[in-house]
Amino acid sequence: LKVFLQPIMSLETGKIEYAEALIRWLHPDKGLIPATEFITVVEEFMLAPQLEMVVYDQVFSQVAEWWRKGIEHPKVSINTSGVNLKQADFCERIMGKIQEYDLSPAMFGVEISESLFLDQRAAAAIANITQLHQLGFEIMLDDFGTGYASLSHLMQMPVDTIKIDKSFVWGIGSEEVPEQIASALLVLANDLSIKTIGEGGRNAGAIVLPSI
Repeated sequence: LKVFLQPIMSLETGKIEYAEALIRWLHPDKGLIPATEFITVVEEFMLAPQLEMVVYDQVFSQVAEWWRKGIEHPKVSINTSGVNLKQADFCERIMGKIQEYDLSPAMFGVEISESLFLDQRAAAAIANITQLHQLGFEIMLDDFGTGYASLSHLMQMPVDTIKIDKSFVWGIGSEEVPEQIASALLVLANDLSIKTIGEGGRNAGAIVLPSI
């Protein structure tokens, strides 16, 4: 398994503002296999928490190498599951890794899925998310608009960035309803001082959208 970084560019400046960490399985015959094709096996054997820590470790190691060499780099975002976020020692383990590599939490974003709000133990996850934000990590709400989260969740925890689901982004310029929804989300995010990223752009994996 190997971690790859997908650039996320700013629509305003054209510069790479983020890099999203994506894990891939390097299969000897089939080549690169995306996580969506093997995640069910990982979950079946309850290995998701350990796999995520492998991602964190590889990302921290890479950023530390850039830092030592004086290479300018974007903030790196890492997808984090509700399974890990509900563990009482999660923040302690992540900070231990940060200190091990002599890095700053401000160099990273923690991506969380709306689906974690469906779990009865969501309160434990929100407590860890709040602590991560206080430590300096950027909190990014993934797949926003898919219906799992309500607007009230934006008041329950500190969200710095929302990633608008690709189903709305793909409709911009060609479909009226998705465009109206995306526009309304941009206005809402701007009023709440929340940054927006559009997922699944036609010419990029994701883009940082301008403020309205």
